[in-house]
Amino acid sequence: MPCDSAKAQDITAKIAQMIAMSDLPFAFVESPGFLMLMEHVEPRFEMPSRLYFTEKSLPALYKKISDKLRVLLSDVPHVSLTTDIWSSSVAPMSLLSLTAQWINSSFVLRRATLHVQEFRGSHTAECIQQSMEKMLNNWGIDKQQVCVTTRQI
Repeated sequence: MPCDSAKAQDITAKIAQMIAMSDLPFAFVESPGFLMLMEHVEPRFEMPSRLYFTEKSLPALYKKISDKLRVLLSDVPHVSLTTDIWSSSVAPMSLLSLTAQWINSSFVLRRATLHVQEFRGSHTAECIQQSMEKMLNNWGIDKQQVCVTTRQI
């Protein structure tokens, strides 16, 4: 099966979605059990490398989802934002997140994590503000119309 065929591209896209949704390591696509399953399901399919998923497939999936979120958010009159900073006891790093919540035209609550990034340095108000402004600008959210909620423990 040619790797540029519609069927091969669809299979590859579904594998990328599985990696993202299940938080699997990229090496999963090279694991013997998964390769055995794929050989059984579609013997003509040639599995792309984990580097392909890292550099091509997952970035394309991220772009597709973020573009869709931008469209959804552009049609919403009001968005509620929450943020948090947390540190891991396993890895010496802090992460800063931005999550949006909104009610769509059918009055259904929607939620999406828009951004998570490593947060280096001191957790001062000024540093947090600068990072938040960059995230808001990245998503095209007018900071003059924003109220952000955070939880302090």
